[in-house]
Amino acid sequence: MSGGVPTWSSGSASTAHELLSATHTDTQVATVSRGSLITGQNISGTDYWAELEIGTVGQILRSDGTDVSWADTTAITELGTISTGTWNADVIDVSFGGTGASSFTSKGVLYGNGSSALGVTAAGSSGQILIATSDGTPAFVSMSGDVSINSTGATTIQADSVGTSEIIDNSITEPDLNIANTPTAGYILKWNGTTFEWAQETGGSGASKWTDAGTFTYLTNTTDDILIGGSTSDTASFFFDVSASTLTFEGSTADSFETTLAVSNPASDITITLPSQSGTVALTSQLHNAVTLNTTSHD
Repeated sequence: MSGGVPTWSSGSASTAHELLSATHTDTQVATVSRGSLITGQNISGTDYWAELEIGTVGQILRSDGTDVSWADTTAITELGTISTGTWNADVIDVSFGGTGASSFTSKGVLYGNGSSALGVTAAGSSGQILIATSDGTPAFVSMSGDVSINSTGATTIQADSVGTSEIIDNSITEPDLNIANTPTAGYILKWNGTTFEWAQETGGSGASKWTDAGTFTYLTNTTDDILIGGSTSDTASFFFDVSASTLTFEGSTADSFETTLAVSNPASDITITLPSQSGTVALTSQLHNAVTLNTTSHD
């Protein structure tokens, strides 16, 4: 520079030197080593460009937020999200969030096994259910006994599987039967071919009913009189008066006039036989006094 004007002049030529040589005041002197890296390092309180020698097999370059160094892979704590690739390393243990196993039974169900590898059930077959065994381990089993189930979830109660030992007093109430109508006092439960319903007792009302004793049938209330063909003694075609041991006939017209057939209290078993012929029975008041001698009748 002369008078403020740049001018050409001869100078000393540069000489070749190592990258990490004393020529550079900001470097730590070192020779070239294959695989080494040049990194910024603090040496004795001063920052220099210095050689970071190559690490051992399998190590990775790791930053601690201040410096970088070679470290084993066990020191990896942050990698972010791995979105692609194939895992080709060892099985991940349960303690690190893995399953602890490399394969499982096809169609089996996984279950926890403490810190050990996850367990897996055998594959279930059609209609089986998952149930805990005696030690709590889940397993597929087939239902047996009174109820069966198919693969669609439909259950079937087996024939003759519900008896008096299964049904006890007060264990089944009216809502359990899904009855079609509301109960009414005096009605009975009846099956109509489709569902249960409350229906009026068509066999009569009251406490007295006919009882089949096998060889004969009787009215349950043995002191009740019996009416046939009507609801009162004046309208019924036949009226059996139990206490009087009489049989009353109404006749062709229902009115207050009836004919009663009565018997005196017998002192022994007697039989009255009507002859097998047509005719009208005459009363003693309608007969003439007659004495029969031999074959001649005289008044």
